[in-house]
Amino acid sequence: MTSRIHYCGQKSPNSTNRCVICGSKSIGINFGVLTCAPCKAFFRRNARRKELLELPCRYRDFSALMVNNHAMNERTMRYLQIRRCSSCRLRRCFDMGMKEELVRTEEENERHKQLVDLNRKRRDLLKQQLLEIKELSTPQLFELPCRYRDLSASMINNHEMNERTMRYLQIRRCSSCRLRRCFHVGMKEDLVRTDEENERHKQLIDLNRKRRDLLKQQLLEIKELSIPQNILGDNYLSNDIDWRHLSNIVYAYESCCIKTYLRQRSSVIFNRTTQSSNEQPYNIYPTTITMSIVLAVSSFLKTLPAYYSLPRSTRKYLCKTNIRPLIFPNLHELNQSCYAEPWQVNAYNKTWQLVCGAQLYEEFDKAERMAEKSWTTDPIVARLFIIILFFSTPLHYHDDSPTPTKILKKKQAILQTQNGYITLLWKYLTHRYGSEGSVRIYLNLVHVYMKMQEVGYGMYMQLTTQKDLVPTHETLSKLVTLDINDTQ
Repeated sequence: MTSRIHYCGQKSPNSTNRCVICGSKSIGINFGVLTCAPCKAFFRRNARRKELLELPCRYRDFSALMVNNHAMNERTMRYLQIRRCSSCRLRRCFDMGMKEELVRTEEENERHKQLVDLNRKRRDLLKQQLLEIKELSTPQLFELPCRYRDLSASMINNHEMNERTMRYLQIRRCSSCRLRRCFHVGMKEDLVRTDEENERHKQLIDLNRKRRDLLKQQLLEIKELSIPQNILGDNYLSNDIDWRHLSNIVYAYESCCIKTYLRQRSSVIFNRTTQSSNEQPYNIYPTTITMSIVLAVSSFLKTLPAYYSLPRSTRKYLCKTNIRPLIFPNLHELNQSCYAEPWQVNAYNKTWQLVCGAQLYEEFDKAERMAEKSWTTDPIVARLFIIILFFSTPLHYHDDSPTPTKILKKKQAILQTQNGYITLLWKYLTHRYGSEGSVRIYLNLVHVYMKMQEVGYGMYMQLTTQKDLVPTHETLSKLVTLDINDTQ
């Protein structure tokens, strides 16, 4: 007599991990289907007991009760009906596709046990041989007789065995033959590291690993200290990292820009005595003075961490298009920071008169007076403003020339860097001068720089059109493309 197995409810989301016989947690594929460990053992014991299928279900009345009881879930029904009734359980196994031929017979089980025991003995023997080999020294291994010499003789007479099989059976299994073979083919004992050398080698590897980790950590710190990546999330200058950036900028300007300019001024521009000052012609100054300013501002800008975070092509583009327009703003900042003797000031004025011409020099002088009146005296603000101008796309004067400057296509990195410095400048202004003072100072900076832009464009036209000033123009064009290491 047969009975049906009833189920209720929907499938569980994790039904793929359940036993298809009883619904318990499965352990894998057994005899062709996904089952749990108890169902696997049950089928292995009873797969060939066909008389179980003819037995009536002792829980058929309880099965009918479960159909009407909606409070019981599917898993409870399977457990009560299938796991307790052997007849229903075996019938369910066959219905779900469990295969009787996959169950090993008693003879197959016996052979399987013998194979397991044989493999276990081989593993134990191999471990014992390895321990013996470790205890023996090199001369002792040479003195050991070959345990497979009889097998070697049989292999010589057996022409069916190839060379690879012979080597495996004789050399790979006999430590004495194997070591002798190693020395015969030229392996050198002196190249094997001793215990002390192994220890030093491990220490060297650990040291190199620590150095690599330290280098990675330093690179991460450099990226974290990069202004565009850190200052955008802060609203006030309460974080030490912002103050550190400000002090680094001031120090970089003083140690690179001002020192480079003073060194150029003393060794190149005014390399003469005061007694011969009246005899020195002023027409030699345009190239040297402008070159010294370009070198000074380049040495400052190229020490910024944000500069080297940009691709090499972008850095070259910024130097080519944005350094020369910064000559005038940087000239005013250098004049405010460096003392000049009266005869040197006179030489500067004569030089700019020569570069600008009579008409343009009036605008140049007016822009200087405007800068002295309205340009900020705070060195942090002025130097941050120069950095912001440098990270522009692009900042140049010759857009209508026969060879106009190419517009950079990938501007995202430059704009992020510029926004970072703008945020840092604005936070510093609001912290020190308040909202109204910040707006007033920033508007004055922009107003004065627009006047400098106008004068700078006229100076660029003078350098490109006046025959006497063309060498100066060519020198500056080549200078801005050089690396800072090549210019110092």
